[in-house]
Order: sequence, then C-alpha cells, then structure tokens
Amino acid sequence: MGYLAALLQWLWAPLVAAGVSVVYFQSSTSSRWFERLITSVHGASLAMLYFGALGIHSLGIADPKLGKAYWLSLLVPCGLALYAIARFSGNKKIHLLQLVNLLAAFWIWFVGTMAVTGNWL
Repeated sequence: MGYLAALLQWLWAPLVAAGVSVVYFQSSTSSRWFERLITSVHGASLAMLYFGALGIHSLGIADPKLGKAYWLSLLVPCGLALYAIARFSGNKKIHLLQLVNLLAAFWIWFVGTMAVTGNWL
C-alpha cells in the first residue's frame, strides 16, 4: 500500500492536469480541430513540464541554474489557460476546473523546481 501512496503522490498532479485538458477538448463545441486543441492544451503542457523536470533529474543534469528557466516555462501553461478562458466555446462552467488545475500547477511548480535544481527537501 505504501508503494501505491508514493506513486499517487508523484502522479496525481500531471494526471489531473492532463484530465482537465481532456475534459476541455471533449466539451468544446468548436468545429475546428485546432481551436479545440489550443483551448485544451494547458493541462497537458503542465504535465509535460512536470515529466520534463523529472527527466532532467533522472538524467543527472539537474542544476540550480535551471530553476529560473523552469519557472519561466510555467508561464506557458498559464498563458494557455488564460487563452482557454477567453476563447473556449462550450459550457463556461468547465472553467471551474481551472481551480483544480491551479492546485496541480502549484504541485508541479514545487516538485519540478526541486527536480530541475537538484535541491530536494
């Protein structure tokens, strides 16, 4: 059971963020595929940044200098989420999922920063 709890601790945030993207994509009423994609990619981009950060650590190339670049890269999903809020065509109540995405983003920022810098608590 301890292994499952540890696995969940590492995976909940990117899974939730990616899940939010799936809900956005499925809920969009836009007939244009690209518009559906661009308004739903914010959560998936968070997940990619998280796994990229863990990859940097796994490859042994973590460096404190990477912290600022990682923080700046987190602005991309933030911008994509703002774009989604402005341009999403579908039920606007879906935007409440951004609160869940925000929690996942904080975890991704926290763990990802430790991973890319190599400075673990």
